Amino acid sequence: MSGSNVRPLLRAASVAVRLARLDGTVADPGSDATVAWIERDGTRWHGLDEAWRLEAASSAVALPDQARAWLREHVADRDARTFLRFFGGLAFDADHAGAFPAGALWLPACLVRQDATGADFAVTVRRQEDESDQALEARLDLAVARYRARLATPQPARTWEPGTLQADAGARQRWTLAIEDALAGFAAGRFEKVVLARTLTIDFARPPAVEQAFLALAERAPGTLRFLLRPAPDAVFFGASPELLVEQAGGHVHADCLAGTAPRGSDAAHDDALGAGLLASAKDRHEHAVVVDFVRQALAPHADALAVADEPVLSKLANVQHLYTPVDAVRPADAPLEDLVAALHPTPAVCGQPREAARAWIQAAEAAPRGWYAGAVGWVGLEGARFAVGIRSAAVQGRRALVYAGAGLVPGSTAEGEWAETERKAAPLVALLTGGAP
Repeated sequence: MSGSNVRPLLRAASVAVRLARLDGTVADPGSDATVAWIERDGTRWHGLDEAWRLEAASSAVALPDQARAWLREHVADRDARTFLRFFGGLAFDADHAGAFPAGALWLPACLVRQDATGADFAVTVRRQEDESDQALEARLDLAVARYRARLATPQPARTWEPGTLQADAGARQRWTLAIEDALAGFAAGRFEKVVLARTLTIDFARPPAVEQAFLALAERAPGTLRFLLRPAPDAVFFGASPELLVEQAGGHVHADCLAGTAPRGSDAAHDDALGAGLLASAKDRHEHAVVVDFVRQALAPHADALAVADEPVLSKLANVQHLYTPVDAVRPADAPLEDLVAALHPTPAVCGQPREAARAWIQAAEAAPRGWYAGAVGWVGLEGARFAVGIRSAAVQGRRALVYAGAGLVPGSTAEGEWAETERKAAPLVALLTGGAP
């Protein structure tokens, strides 16, 4: 990593970038953070403000390649290009994104990476019109000093005030009717699987301290991909996803297949019994196989080699366990990301199969657009990318939070069983937002 005396100034481009080392640890993300991202291994990324934004009003699958092209064009220093990355999300359905953008990726003006060895940060400053190199470098000096002080100084914690879960008297009946319609669709051959989601509404007396809820969630969900994304000052999407949509590092591509769910047990023996039952469940194995077959077929045309595990294993989270199958592929490192994102997003784990028939059914069956729920959230850099499926998540706008939870429907699904599954999935976030835990 470059030292604090390195000044890769871009004289012919639109930005100047400085890489530096931060002594000590980084203060927790505050209400002005545009990004907080925690990897499965505990590495933390934290972004403040925006240096550049890419946004799409409709199809957003090209945004990751546009972000890479921007880094190649505007960032001359090799270390800076390797460090910098765009963060953001793509909606589940670009044509029904609700209040969130169909797709948005942004480069934080200050981007921090913190791991067990310490913290590094990069500051990016956009050149103003007719600004000289000397003036730009002086402004960069000021920005680095300002962000260094901000990162080293914890912000006063906002008081956490729990929200109230709003009753929805007709939700259970709508759920039952939708599942009856899905079962009729299976019988008629319209689709093989479809995913139905619920939205639970939590209202607050004043805009909540989402950053505190995120940090509490992060502590309770180790091993997941934890994210807080603020695409607008009054809009936040955050969660802890157990499912990787796609990861690309050089010539290696990885995807998770996560479908089929059971609760966790009250003790080790009970937990093992529930896991064994999940592995033996014909209904859950079928639901899982639909996802695995889709991912295999989606990646095959874009891979020089493909490896898919023969049998699923159990992925155990804090409150549920899933059937899990990893898929790995080899492809040229410089191949476009658009091919992968378009092929995989959304997978049957959150949509259904066939994809377009399932998506049309979801639009008709669900009361509100999903926004970034079940979309793709993550980051893209010059040499790698990682996007999670935006599940186990909530969207917060103003004084309202929407908590999302979905269930995969296949022949044999029941309204009661799938409702219980969504209750288990939503429970951690609902408890967090309506309690005093943060």
